[in-house]
Amino acid sequence: SNMDIRNSSGLGLNDRSSSARVTPAEEKAATALNTFAFKLIGSAFGEGKTNVIISPTGAALALRLLEEAAEGPTQVEIKNALRGFRADKLAATTGLRASLWSQDGAPGQEGRPATVGSLKSEGALEKWLEESVPGLEGVRLQTSQENLALLSAGRLQLKPQRPFDQTLTKPTLFGGSEHPFLHGSGAYRAFVTKAVQVVEIPLAEAGLALRVVVPADERVPIKSFLKELSEKNWSLWQRSLIEQQVDLALPKMRLRSSLELAPVLEKVGVKKAFLSGAGLKKLANAPAHVEGAKQVLQLELGDAKVEEGMAPAPATTANLKVIANRPFALFLIEPATGSIAAAALVVKPEWSEPEAQRQP
Repeated sequence: SNMDIRNSSGLGLNDRSSSARVTPAEEKAATALNTFAFKLIGSAFGEGKTNVIISPTGAALALRLLEEAAEGPTQVEIKNALRGFRADKLAATTGLRASLWSQDGAPGQEGRPATVGSLKSEGALEKWLEESVPGLEGVRLQTSQENLALLSAGRLQLKPQRPFDQTLTKPTLFGGSEHPFLHGSGAYRAFVTKAVQVVEIPLAEAGLALRVVVPADERVPIKSFLKELSEKNWSLWQRSLIEQQVDLALPKMRLRSSLELAPVLEKVGVKKAFLSGAGLKKLANAPAHVEGAKQVLQLELGDAKVEEGMAPAPATTANLKVIANRPFALFLIEPATGSIAAAALVVKPEWSEPEAQRQP
């Protein structure tokens, strides 16, 4: 069954939650995507010095565009990196988009998540970015007239199925300074090891969830924590999550990240596309290569006004308390297969009120 997660019903804990039957083909595709994902995540998170958001699914969407424009060894490299998986459906559900720009590329086909645009039309590239990540200012991409620019972008608004009640949001210390924290309690799928606490929050968008991974001990150095974020551990967690009563506290966040894609994509063997002689002739009159490649993402996790009677009764006996008051990781996933759409490392949470609320 080729599932379309856009059409799965969004009532209750979504039908395609962990308990849903996953076909061998879906499992194979998820494994291929996540092998690709963890190589990118390891490279992007680096030594864990700053906040980072990376979308392996968005990067795969961008590579598909590049694959269509490439020939010869360059195309073979991209094919090998993608290992046959398609990320289009997951990208569509999460609102991720990609575009490839050349001097004389076909004008962008409006409304498609993956487009080809022309650098000749003034400001078109910036306009595309602003549509993909509303409220974005000042991302500049250096690319000369004759080469190509590759972009991946998206605004990830994480809305839990059971909203965090804003009356429970309160300041909590994170790394020595106060930050507004969201509070939720109730039944969540969770798993604990000596090293990490893993909790999964079903999202309002059908077929999606947020998986939060927090170091079990705040004294754990960030480098040791990052080693826990491996494909091997991921599949262990995927099999081991069980529903239990959890008290959860997470920072309220609006994070933005602009990531250079070339060094990250090199980790999955895509190198030739960024070198002269790349053979990307299908979009340019002369042989061209990708000169600028960026992924621009915004991630938001907030609270909501919860109507009376809508809030779940606080768990009387939570058997697990998870407070993300130290550097931690977030994964936007499809819980049935564990496929990773995006991942974020939060070293220092950031929150700013939306423009509309700030103006008098």
